[in-house]
Formats: sequence, structure tokens, C-alpha cells
Amino acid sequence: MKNSISSFFAFTALFIIMLLSSCSSSLTSGSDSDCDDLQAVAQTFIDAAILHDQDPSVENCKSYRSATEAYLDLIQDCSLTSTITAEEAQQTLDDLDC
Repeated sequence: MKNSISSFFAFTALFIIMLLSSCSSSLTSGSDSDCDDLQAVAQTFIDAAILHDQDPSVENCKSYRSATEAYLDLIQDCSLTSTITAEEAQQTLDDLDC
């Protein structure tokens, strides 16, 4: 179950990265400055999710938790993401038991 949840969030973050890379000119306009680091934070979140799926050690869990917290903090302030995405990230964080 945790692997499928992690994979779901990894794909959600990947979708956001693809969305941002296709619309990068709108990010530089200044109207969405709250989302400047979204692509980098989402990539870190994806990498941590994949690593935790491959090796669910305590160390990887803590890294995944940290990446999820950073991702959640950013998307809560980012106007380009949805409330559903924030709720899903919060659920991932709540489900981690490390």
C-alpha cells in the first residue's frame, strides 16, 4: 500500500514538473513568484519517494519525510497547485511511520 501511495505522489509531482517546464515563461513573469522553487523541490520529492520505495530503511524514510515536508510547505503557498495536491502530500506525510 505504501509503495502505491509513494508512486502516486511521485507521479503527481512529475506531472507538476512537466506542467511547469511547459509553462516556464509564465513563472518568470513575476505573478507566480511563490512557485519559483517548485520544480527543484518536486524533483527532490520524487527522488526521495523512489529511493524509499526501493529501500524503505529508516534513513530513507527520514529523507522522504523531509522532502515531503518541503514539498508540502511549498505547494501550500504556490498558486499553481491545487488543494487536492496539498491534501495528498499531507496524507503521505501522515502515513510515514519514521
